[in-house]
Amino acid sequence: MSRSRTALLYSTTAFLSLTYASSSIFKFSDLHHFDRYGYPPWFCLAVGVLEAAGALGLWVPRLAAYVAFLLAAEMAGAVVTHLRIGERAHALFPLSLFFILIVVGAARYNDSRHLGRDSDLVGSARSLQA
Repeated sequence: MSRSRTALLYSTTAFLSLTYASSSIFKFSDLHHFDRYGYPPWFCLAVGVLEAAGALGLWVPRLAAYVAFLLAAEMAGAVVTHLRIGERAHALFPLSLFFILIVVGAARYNDSRHLGRDSDLVGSARSLQA
């Protein structure tokens, strides 16, 4: 991976991680925030836990792609919720996060496929045994 692509991927991951960490703190502090959407308080807590775990999971190489796709699914739900109650303008931010997460997830998935491969030393030792 090129240096510029790596820098862009990590800066985007930092943006996403900070966004989800701050969002989860807000959800933990106001469990009735989702009342206006018709969701119970426990759902707000569950989304907060998902976002807090996602903020951390985006930094774990083997999990990052799956976490990004899971958070993208959450953002799809947020878009549908905002559109359902007529908040079209509020749907734009989760929609943009959805697309960013899909791109980051795809990039991290391609990177994670190479994590499971043997290192040169181990691969050489295995080829000698064969």
